[in-house]
Amino acid sequence: CLVYGQTSSGKTHTMFGTTEKDSNTAGIIPRACSELMNILERRKGTINLNLQCSVSVSFVEIYGNDILDLLKQGEKCSKSKVSAQRSVLDGSAEVLVENVDDVMKLLWRGEAQRRKAATAMNSRSSRAHSVFIVSLNQKCLNSNKSIKSRLFLADLGGCEQTKKSQLEAGRSDHIEAIKERNRNKQMESKDEPEFSTGFVKSDRMREAVYINLGLMSLKSCVEALNRGEHVPYASSKLTMLLASGLGGNGKTAVIVCASQDEEHASETINAFKFGQACRTVSNSVRTQADMLGDLMKELDREIEECEDRIKRNEKWVVKEEKIADGLAERGT
Repeated sequence: CLVYGQTSSGKTHTMFGTTEKDSNTAGIIPRACSELMNILERRKGTINLNLQCSVSVSFVEIYGNDILDLLKQGEKCSKSKVSAQRSVLDGSAEVLVENVDDVMKLLWRGEAQRRKAATAMNSRSSRAHSVFIVSLNQKCLNSNKSIKSRLFLADLGGCEQTKKSQLEAGRSDHIEAIKERNRNKQMESKDEPEFSTGFVKSDRMREAVYINLGLMSLKSCVEALNRGEHVPYASSKLTMLLASGLGGNGKTAVIVCASQDEEHASETINAFKFGQACRTVSNSVRTQADMLGDLMKELDREIEECEDRIKRNEKWVVKEEKIADGLAERGT
C-alpha cells in the first residue's frame, strides 16, 4: 500500500493515525495489523489444519541514497557495495510480534527515529520515504508446506517545490561544522590554508532532491508497467525495495492525498494523474508459495525414477540381416 501526494497533504496521518487508542483515528498500519491478527486467530480456530504462524515487522527509511533501519537507531542496511533487489534489506531488524500492542510499540519506536524538519509548508515535514514491512510465515505441520508473505506499507515523502517550501540553497549543517573546525585550526596554525567547501545545497534542499528523484523513479516504473516494457526498478532504492509489490507478485493499493488550497492545484492535479496511471496497471499475480517449489522437486524426483526404471527394463538387441539382391546375382 502506497500513500502518495504533495508535502503537507496528510500522508503520514493517513498511514499512522494518532497515538490515541481509538479505532476511529487509527491509520492504515494499525488497522491492517489488527485485521491480520484477527484473521490468523479465526483461521486457527475454524480451519481443521495444524497451522503454525509467525508475524514479524521491519521499519526502514530511505534517506538520500541509503536505507536506514528505524528499529536499530537508524543503522544503515545493505552495506554491500552491490545494489540488487534481493539485498536492499540485508541486515535490517525483523522483530517477532504476538499481538497488535507489540506492533504499535515498534511502530512508534521507529516513528521517533524518522527524520523530520520544518519547512514553509509543513512544520513536521518527513524528509525521507519510510516503509513498514509486515512478514507472515505460515506452515502446515501436517503437510510440512510453508508460505511466506510480505505486506509493504509505504509512507512516501511529499513531492515539493523548493520555491513554495522556501528551502535555502547555500547552507548545510554538516558543511558549517566543517568550516567551524577549519576556522579553529587556522587560529592554532596561521600557515594552514582554510579548507574550501564551495557552494553546497542545504540539508533540506538535498533531502527534497532525493525525495523527488525517488518519486520520479516510481513514476517511471508505473509508466513502464503500463507500456509492458522493461521496468527500471534499479533506478532508485525506493523502487528496488517495492519491486516485489509492483511487479506482479502481489496486489498494490495506492492512496492519493491532496490539498484543498487553490494555490496547490497543479500539484493536486499531478497527484491525481499519478493515481490514474497506477489504476491502469494490470499484473498477473504469481504465487511465490514454497509449496510450488516442493511440487517441482517432487516432479523432478518422479522423472528421475521413471528414467531409472526405463534404463533397467529396456534391452538392446542387435540383429544382423543379409538382404540378397536378386538382380545382382543374375548379373543384371
